Amino acid sequence: MFNNYFKTAWRSLGKNKAFSVLNILGLSVGMAATCLILLWVQQELSFDREYANTDRLYQVYNRDVDNGAPYTYAATPNPMGPALKAGYPEIEDVTRVSGEQFLIANQERQFKPEGLFVDEGFVSMFGFPVMTGDRRGLLRNPGDIFITRSLARKLYGSDDAVGKLLTLNDSNTLRVAAVLENAPAGTRFRFEFLLPWAYYDKLYGVRTSWTGNNVRTYVLLRKNADPAAADRKIKNITAEHTTGESTTKKLTQFLHPAQRWHLYSKSENGALTDGAIGKVRIFMAVALLMIIIACINFVNLSTARTAHKAREVGVRKVAGARRSGLVLQFLSESICLSLLSGVLAIAGLLLALPAFNGLIESRLQLHFTDFRLWLFFGGIILLTGVGAGLYPALYLSSFVPVKVLKGAGTTGKGRIGIRKILVVTQFAFAIALITCTLIIKKQMKYAQQRETGYNKELLLFSPIEGMAKKNYALIKQALLKSGAVTTVAGSQNPVTGFLPNYYGFHWEGSTERDENTSFYLFNADEAFTKTFGTKIIAGRDMDIERFPTDSTAVLLNEEAVKLLHLKDPVGKRIWRGAGDLDLHIVGVVKNYISGSPYGNIQPMMILGANPALGVATLHYKLDPANPVQENIARIAAIFKRYNPGYPFEYRFADQDYAEQFAGEQNLSRLIGLFAALSIFIACLGLFGLAAYMAETRYKEIGIRKVLGASVPGILLLLTKDFIRPIVTALLVAAPVAWWIMNRWLQEYSYRTAIGWTVFLAAGSVVLCVALITIVSQTIRAALSNPSKALRSE
Repeated sequence: MFNNYFKTAWRSLGKNKAFSVLNILGLSVGMAATCLILLWVQQELSFDREYANTDRLYQVYNRDVDNGAPYTYAATPNPMGPALKAGYPEIEDVTRVSGEQFLIANQERQFKPEGLFVDEGFVSMFGFPVMTGDRRGLLRNPGDIFITRSLARKLYGSDDAVGKLLTLNDSNTLRVAAVLENAPAGTRFRFEFLLPWAYYDKLYGVRTSWTGNNVRTYVLLRKNADPAAADRKIKNITAEHTTGESTTKKLTQFLHPAQRWHLYSKSENGALTDGAIGKVRIFMAVALLMIIIACINFVNLSTARTAHKAREVGVRKVAGARRSGLVLQFLSESICLSLLSGVLAIAGLLLALPAFNGLIESRLQLHFTDFRLWLFFGGIILLTGVGAGLYPALYLSSFVPVKVLKGAGTTGKGRIGIRKILVVTQFAFAIALITCTLIIKKQMKYAQQRETGYNKELLLFSPIEGMAKKNYALIKQALLKSGAVTTVAGSQNPVTGFLPNYYGFHWEGSTERDENTSFYLFNADEAFTKTFGTKIIAGRDMDIERFPTDSTAVLLNEEAVKLLHLKDPVGKRIWRGAGDLDLHIVGVVKNYISGSPYGNIQPMMILGANPALGVATLHYKLDPANPVQENIARIAAIFKRYNPGYPFEYRFADQDYAEQFAGEQNLSRLIGLFAALSIFIACLGLFGLAAYMAETRYKEIGIRKVLGASVPGILLLLTKDFIRPIVTALLVAAPVAWWIMNRWLQEYSYRTAIGWTVFLAAGSVVLCVALITIVSQTIRAALSNPSKALRSE
């Protein structure tokens, strides 16, 4: 019986080639797009969840109050890890993690990979595989280094690296104690080498302060431990170790489980409530929309062929066919069509995956040896076939034989109404996706056009490392004499980077509550304003040559002045702790953006190259009188002379700033891509519907032309039935898209207004594309010779 159903289904598809091709193409594009999105979703959902002990791994977070608002952050004090391991029986193991980049060399082979300082338990806690080397006593000896397979091959040309020596930072010699498998794609830990925490202590000194948060701390709970109880126990660990420190009174700690690290990483009102999960939800909704649009396409094209199917149904029923048999017959056709679409979708997926990975900067793969992949494809094909074919099957099998054999009962107004509802739904989805794309682009452009407060043009920066630290003054002097630059300024961080924030400051008239006000500290020398182009709006610039006391000078930005509540801050003193920082204010600078271009301007202090904070970045302004590459060549020669052991590295400030828009650019590209695909699928359906409508009204058109109807009039007649649903779709999509995007925009402190123009633009795009599709099919009928249409009459 089923064999007969499928034979008949194949024959039916072959007889109606045009409609079959449109259906297969629409379904295959919808399936391929859905599979692409779900592959990405699966990757996001599995991120940080495939460790050896995922269910027992937690990260320690701080919860604090900043300017009256609760917030959380992941940085913790250095001594917290050992204290947790020693004092809490629920905790089996602990590791601290701190990222670092070092120059690693084997003779002439030099690389600067990303690495981590970690405690002994890191490898076993997370289950990173050790390929070769002694697994006992891992990460204890400060003279050892562990490298990944990829770094071993770069340095030595093979995986055989255990016991070999390498040079770190052009000075220290370390022994390769083990070779690890490369870090998997689904982990937050990006590293090509691991260094023991003992080497961190040797390099930077043993740090015992509980008030400096500069490392990440991870714990592994015992198998029978209660996470909630452990969370309660560690809540006040920092406060217990900082008795008398007023700045830590409101500071508490909590455990964040590994299953939620990636998906829930955004701080909101003192809790981690959002993060990647927001994007996952958006794209799961988009995946559902894509397959729904494809299924609607199928339903519309299937129900449009009512007249062709009606007589077949009537004859079959008269011959004794039951409705259940007809439903199975039509579902068989739908599943066959879905199967063909599925095969085409897999082929399209293989072709599109490299480009898609490039678009989203990912490494999605299809593992055809994994049976779950085939279950997934099989499920998509079956669900799409049944979902798309069920309504047409029930509808076509409901015809009354007597009516359909008389030529009546197949074109009721209710059926046309349902088809219009489906068209409205289909185009509403497409318009909503286009609207979202336009709003994301508008928000991105709004932030890009924001006044940064400093001049990025021809501004570059380089790290100060190796011999450059010792020769810092000589490098600055040589750069200024080279003619390649006009100004040079040293700083702790790049101007485009995120800054450390500190609290616990006091000033004239400050209260105990003000101690919890945090300020971002930017450590820079006296050439800061000259190099960056920031404007002094009160007081003066720092100048150690003219004013020797400017070694303790500080500039405030406008936002910081507001928080101090001082009418004239110039000349006033501001200090932190007992002699930690004791500064005098010499000037006020105009606000400038540091960190995210979407965030609020933060209260900031610009210190005069304070030695306690250090100077690790050199900024320089290129001389516009010379070609850029000529200037860079001169600068490179100077760095090579004074820092020969390190390769010359530089970044353009404007390019670095532009990279901060990468996340929104990717989101815009993705939604834009799927918006285009949704329009394509919807227009395939319109193409088929318009062709069928033109065919069924062929004689009517002939009569109208004989009676004097013009071609434009006939075109208007044929297209107006399609224009109304699209206009309705715009009215339906606009409020939904506004609600979604308004919620999305709330994530940004600096955000654009949505405005009505984006909805008009989205509707216009869809309407124009739809009109081109409809007119391309209806114009032939409008231009046809009426005598041919009326010949049989």
